[in-house]
Amino acid sequence: GLGVFDIRTRVDVRPAPGGNFAIAGEARAVTRVLENSFFQTLTGGLPVVDAAIAYGPDGRFAFTNMQLRSPSLRFNGNGYLAGGDELYITGSGQQAQYGPLTVTAQGAPSRPRVELALANPVPSARIAGVNAVLEPDARGYFYTASGQSIGGPFTSSGHINLPTGAPVSIAVAELLVADTRTSGSFAFTGGGIVGLLELTGTGVTGDIALLMEGGEQVVAVDIDAENAQLGGEIDATV
Repeated sequence: GLGVFDIRTRVDVRPAPGGNFAIAGEARAVTRVLENSFFQTLTGGLPVVDAAIAYGPDGRFAFTNMQLRSPSLRFNGNGYLAGGDELYITGSGQQAQYGPLTVTAQGAPSRPRVELALANPVPSARIAGVNAVLEPDARGYFYTASGQSIGGPFTSSGHINLPTGAPVSIAVAELLVADTRTSGSFAFTGGGIVGLLELTGTGVTGDIALLMEGGEQVVAVDIDAENAQLGGEIDATV
């Protein structure tokens, strides 16, 4: 469910109690085709993974000191694959767009449940301390998230769509910050973000259009404010 890999190993095979055997050594996985759009978005290209591996009579394939390297993601972690249908990975790394992160993923290898922490993903908006939980479904992931921003603490919920052969898109059911609610949808395409978000708040209504023009990200804001209260660090009245 992830893609096609060339795997090279150097291992020792040793007898184990009960007539079984155990394997331990090192492995390198070179990605030839990455089919999972969620991982395509994170890695920005084809990753190479090195790890120490072990396989014992319990049928659990464990890997430690795992190092994933790709154009957009570097990640170090540990985990296991049990029975071919349960994956567990935990670790930390650096993503080109979102900065430092820690991840714990568990479940089906093609679409595990993910707990994600981002230290400082959008410095310009002072978005920091983001914690998100991604629950898989047939179309992608339901998500819940919380963190800090220039407008104060925020919470959000919605759905991440992972269509085959199409850009990743996010349907925002609600983004709540400084008593202002935002909803809408956007997609990661053309090297940026394209979509429309509508917002309502205390004396505030309008929308925010996200566009790509000439390879540049454009944000077009159309908002009406009357006796509007803007909380957070701004803490202004319009």
